Amino acid sequence: MTIFILVLFLTGIIGEILVRMFKYKPFNEMTFFQFRQSDPVLDHSFIPNSRGRLGSKEYRTVYKINSLGFRDYEYNAKKPLGTKRILVLGDSFVEGYGVNIDDTFVKILEKKLNKDGGHKYEVINCGMLSYSPILEYLQLKQKGLALSPDLVVLFLDQSDIQDDYVYAKHAVFDEKGRILAVSHSGFFVGRPKYSRIFIDRFLSSHSGFYVYLKQRIRKLHGKKDKRIDDTITFGDIESDRLFFARKNPKDFQKHWGDTAFYLSQINNLLKENGIDFLIVTYPYAHQIDPYEWSSRTSWGLEVGLTYPKGVYFEAAEKLCGLEKIKYLDLYGAFKNFKEENKNAKLFYSIDGHWTKESHKLVAEKLYNELIKG
Repeated sequence: MTIFILVLFLTGIIGEILVRMFKYKPFNEMTFFQFRQSDPVLDHSFIPNSRGRLGSKEYRTVYKINSLGFRDYEYNAKKPLGTKRILVLGDSFVEGYGVNIDDTFVKILEKKLNKDGGHKYEVINCGMLSYSPILEYLQLKQKGLALSPDLVVLFLDQSDIQDDYVYAKHAVFDEKGRILAVSHSGFFVGRPKYSRIFIDRFLSSHSGFYVYLKQRIRKLHGKKDKRIDDTITFGDIESDRLFFARKNPKDFQKHWGDTAFYLSQINNLLKENGIDFLIVTYPYAHQIDPYEWSSRTSWGLEVGLTYPKGVYFEAAEKLCGLEKIKYLDLYGAFKNFKEENKNAKLFYSIDGHWTKESHKLVAEKLYNELIKG
């Protein structure tokens, strides 16, 4: 028995060394909960003053969360005199999935604005994985307004319509229909990576070899050569995050109406406080290039095809016109850049998030929009 335990221990040590030496170290699963937490109002949020790492075969990133609970450098809650402050809201694209903080468009934009002289600018990254307008409204009420922003820029992701649908099921509203809180949606506590067993949680956070073995076991129990995720019912907003991408998505206007309502509430909140508002939309890889984001196949999208822009952009532009919200559509910028730089890699192949090249492009276009007035 002693020999068996010793062999098991040595195997674990050797396995750990090997896993940490090679690129397949499963950072995401090990570190997800080191800097994220469930939240009684915002469903999930960053842990203030925490840090960790995120990575895959394609990237390695460092996460440092400031005292305000944002993935950014430290800022005073009170805005300094003579400073223009911009808050940028959005989901994982704004958070900077796949890049370090200095390579996010938020920080690139801040540097570009401060090179102009005149006003001092603070551009604060409020992005959070899987946030959508219903949570961004709450984020502004709970944290954003206290920072006295001059401008709020909201990056409206196409998957927000599905996120809003899910979060609304777990939302508390007042008698006037205003959102008070969202909690226990299952995004955080219900994630497959989470375990209520202490030893599993501990090893999942500290042992790459343990997580590697778990992943191998999952694959043995799963289907081989599985190209399409069979847990998704395509076109069904309940399970399909790319609901918007399907041809004639079912009940689109109804579901968009809910997201439009939350955006309208954000607009009213900012108007009441004299804060300017800009909504930005942007494409996914399958709408720009036939080959970027090869993992699109798990969502039933074919490699080798470029898919149309879709109805989401039109709906967003129409809403902004009706609500008199400033609007910036980045679809053309991405499309033109790709046509002029065919070898440029704008999206990661596995998870489809922006590369550094995309962040530079977004910073440039946003900068041009802001200095234009």
